[in-house]
Amino acid sequence: MGKIKLGVLVFISVFYLSGCVAFQKIELGYSPSTYTGKIKSTNSIKVTVEDERPFILNGDKQSSYIGHLRGGYGNTFDVLTKGEIALAEKFFNDIRKELNAIGFSSGLSNENRVLNVSIIDYNFDAMINGRFWYELKVVVLNAEGVVLAEDTIKETHVIKGNIWVGAVGAMKKEIPKLYEGIIEKIVRDNDVILDALK
Repeated sequence: MGKIKLGVLVFISVFYLSGCVAFQKIELGYSPSTYTGKIKSTNSIKVTVEDERPFILNGDKQSSYIGHLRGGYGNTFDVLTKGEIALAEKFFNDIRKELNAIGFSSGLSNENRVLNVSIIDYNFDAMINGRFWYELKVVVLNAEGVVLAEDTIKETHVIKGNIWVGAVGAMKKEIPKLYEGIIEKIVRDNDVILDALK
C-alpha cells in the first residue's frame, strides 16, 4: 500500500511539474537608474542589435526565446519574452533608454557613433534549479565604420529553485534582474565602450 501511495505521489508530482512549466513567459524590462556624473557629449549614437544565436538563425527557436524549463520527465518547454517580443528588439529599446539616461542621444539622424551588440548566446536550462548563461559582443564604430572599441561580455549564473514549483518562480524572479544587470554592463559599467562612445 505504501508503495502504491508513493507511486501515485510521484506521478502527481511529475504531472504537476510538467503542467507548471508549459507555456511560460517572462517579462524583461529596464528602467535606468540615475547616472551620477551625467555625460555631456555631442555624439549621437546609432544602436544596432543582431541576434546571432544559432538556433534563432536556423529557425529552430522563435526570436523571443530566452530559455527552457524542464518538466517532470526532463522534457523541455520553451520560455519566451512576455508579449513574444524578439529578444533583439528588447535589447535595442532598453539600450537606447540607457544611453539617453547616461547623457547620449540615440536614434537621431547624423549619428557619429554606432553601437552594435551581437547576441552570441542567451539561454537558460532549469528544472528544480536553473543555469542561465549569455554572451554578447559589443562594438563601437565611428561614422566611417572604423572600429573604435570592442568587448565581449559573458557570464553564467546558477539560480536556485525548489521542489514544489520547480524553477518557475525562481526564474521569473531572477531572470529580469539579471537582464537589467546585462544592460548596464554593455555601456554604463563598461569603461572601454563608454570611452569610445564619448
